[in-house]
Amino acid sequence: MSTDTNNTGRGDKLMSHDYDGIREYDNPTPGWWHAIFLGSVVFAIVYWAVFHMSPLGDRWGVHGRYKTAADNAAAAAFAQLGTLAEDNDSLLRLSVKEAALSKGKAVFDTRCVACHRGDAGGMPALGLNLTDDFAKNFKDPNGVYNTIANGVTGTAMVPWLAQMGREDTILAAAYVVSLRGTNVAGGLPPEGEPLPEWPAPAPEN
Repeated sequence: MSTDTNNTGRGDKLMSHDYDGIREYDNPTPGWWHAIFLGSVVFAIVYWAVFHMSPLGDRWGVHGRYKTAADNAAAAAFAQLGTLAEDNDSLLRLSVKEAALSKGKAVFDTRCVACHRGDAGGMPALGLNLTDDFAKNFKDPNGVYNTIANGVTGTAMVPWLAQMGREDTILAAAYVVSLRGTNVAGGLPPEGEPLPEWPAPAPEN
């Protein structure tokens, strides 16, 4: 602000309005300030569009990068399982693989706990105890797969193959195979016939 009525020699222009004898110089905001302000606005719009409104945010954001890394690690571990099949040897092999059991347990926890309980100990009139050495509907690992895939007529065990898909059904079966003999506390009493001894998984090449 200034009370001068003349140009001071700085090249500034006095503005025409007068407030009680006080006049001010016409000092425009520097160009660099305008550039920073406009750049900030543009950056904010682009950031909002990319990280909040676009699927690219999931890939480029911090959480997205962590998720991508975790997904890649899970995919690498899953790839080591090889071809998934429902025969006895394949299910026995998968029943001792951590990656297969992790995925199989996730399927079990989503689809099976309502009838078999979270620890697979069974629920009266719904699901049998899957942790003992007895069974009503199967005699071998492939029978476990067939029971899950096709269900059991006249029981609460519905066919799951169409809903879960072949791979998830195989992994769920491998998880159930791994539960045999764990005999959780509070499980339902054994039903059916004693299961024959299952062979050890075949050695990997």
